[in-house]
Amino acid sequence: MHLSRKEIQNIIPHREPFVLLDEITEVKFGESAVGVVKDVASYDFFRQLQLLSYKPKDFILVDDNVKVDLAAQKAYGTIENVGNLKQLFEGHFPGQPTLPGALTLEALAEVAHYYISQTEPFYKGAFLKRIDGWRFRQIIVPGNEVELYAEQEDGGIMLARAKVNGKVAAEGKLTFVPDDHAVLSLPGQITLPGALIVEAMAEVGAVAVLGMEEYKDKIAFLASIDDWQFHLPIVARQQLSLEASLVDLRRSFGKGHIVARSNEGIVAEGYLMFGLGAKSDSKEKEAVSV
Repeated sequence: MHLSRKEIQNIIPHREPFVLLDEITEVKFGESAVGVVKDVASYDFFRQLQLLSYKPKDFILVDDNVKVDLAAQKAYGTIENVGNLKQLFEGHFPGQPTLPGALTLEALAEVAHYYISQTEPFYKGAFLKRIDGWRFRQIIVPGNEVELYAEQEDGGIMLARAKVNGKVAAEGKLTFVPDDHAVLSLPGQITLPGALIVEAMAEVGAVAVLGMEEYKDKIAFLASIDDWQFHLPIVARQQLSLEASLVDLRRSFGKGHIVARSNEGIVAEGYLMFGLGAKSDSKEKEAVSV
């Protein structure tokens, strides 16, 4: 079965600018789906992302207030008001805007990357290689201030944590490796932030589940990311094929294995776990929607 961009939006609640899939080329609801991203960098979402960087700055999403504590091997930053980023995720979701888990992950990756670049001389072009043990614990909405922490464990391994009102909203480990190709990400567009490609991959998995008759009144919440690896930088203008296979699906949660490929081979792969809840109840779920 083939699904157009419009038909995808009839299944998942995402709306512009936060729709990253161009089409679904194959789908077996309840089992698997294959999606295509023709050119992520050309989407309205990424054009809006570039507009946020209207002046020279080190960060895309994080406010220019990141501080590094060398003695404690930590970095700290904030998003003072999530509402300032609302133009990026107005379609996530109509009537109930929620900061996507992928953007929370990207903000933490920015803080962790900044610490690495300041303290490890060989990591000036650090490439996000792995995401491990990542958990999303509560939703983040416009008006929230998000505190972002990154603590070095060993070399390029950082423990990252986001807090809202003193409670952990997301946390996990990020591993960076030196890579000259990763010197610039958006807005320079030499490479695209890997954390943001997680969103496109999650959308494919959401189609495979929410297209089932019994889940048509549900919404999917990204709950965890495990054993996730980025093998190659994702470059603007590349076309990606995203393959989602469900390995477990129950009444209130599921788990999928996702693989992203370009013409150069596998660029990313890993496991996503998601919760399933009624659309009207989504504000009460202690997870971040995909």
